[in-house]
Amino acid sequence: MSLKEKRINNAVINPDKTEKLQRDWKGYGRAYTYYGLVVLGIAAASAVYYFFLK
Repeated sequence: MSLKEKRINNAVINPDKTEKLQRDWKGYGRAYTYYGLVVLGIAAASAVYYFFLK
C-alpha cells in the first residue's frame, strides 16, 4: 500500500469515529425499540377499547 493510500484509508476509516458511530447506533436502536413498543401499546389499547369496552 502506498503512502497516499494509507493517508486516504486513515482519513476514511478513523477508529475513533467508527466507535462513536457504533455507540450512536446503539442508542438509536434502543430509542427506536422503545418508540415501537409505545406505538404497539397504543394500538393494543385502542383495539381492546374498540372490541371490548365500546
